[in-house]
Amino acid sequence: MATQLPGMKVAGPLEADKATHLVLAEPKRTMKLLRAVARGAWVLTPDWVTASAEAGRWVDEAPYETEHFPGAKRAREAMHPGGTAAGTGAAGAAADSLTGGGGISGRGRCAGAGGGALQGGCTSIVSRKSLLLNGMRICVQERSAPPSAAELKALVTAAGGELAPRAKGAAVVISSGGSGVGAGGPGGKGRRGGSAMAGKDAEVVKETWLMQAIADYAVPPFYDYRPF
Repeated sequence: MATQLPGMKVAGPLEADKATHLVLAEPKRTMKLLRAVARGAWVLTPDWVTASAEAGRWVDEAPYETEHFPGAKRAREAMHPGGTAAGTGAAGAAADSLTGGGGISGRGRCAGAGGGALQGGCTSIVSRKSLLLNGMRICVQERSAPPSAAELKALVTAAGGELAPRAKGAAVVISSGGSGVGAGGPGGKGRRGGSAMAGKDAEVVKETWLMQAIADYAVPPFYDYRPF
């Protein structure tokens, strides 16, 4: 259905992280959803595609923005204050392509989680200051359990954070879940749930801290996400 309308195209697997729209088949918190929120993409219900097909054009996205993840709207509005942000919009402006921390203008793409995905064309630049984790140094420890360290690192950079190669010197350490991290662990601070390798002022948290921060587009309290 999405391919029947002009101005957009379905994004393939290699283009998904440049998508400007995510159509949610189900309201599940997936890594694809979190990456879309982090880059300020529209997160829409399938009704947007249906309504567009019936109208014979891409209709305004706003009435179809998901209510299951309010952080998506906050992220989009923070990155695009006063604009329709990465979207086709009622006036027919097509989508931006936003990647990583800073923002790249160019062709737009729309990726569907279990649904369709589209492409348009517009120009926009996102200020790093509008990104959730701007200026925050975060160390993601290697891990065997999903999500992978690579996926978490991608979320950090998409949200404007700076990847720290080591725990020492990081403001936040996303724990691997090993015994070296946690309240009362060797060299750790009970209040902060510190790591033996982390600086004394580092916040050590589970990966769910990062995922919740992106989903809500608000930094949650660290103490709710201690590893132990």
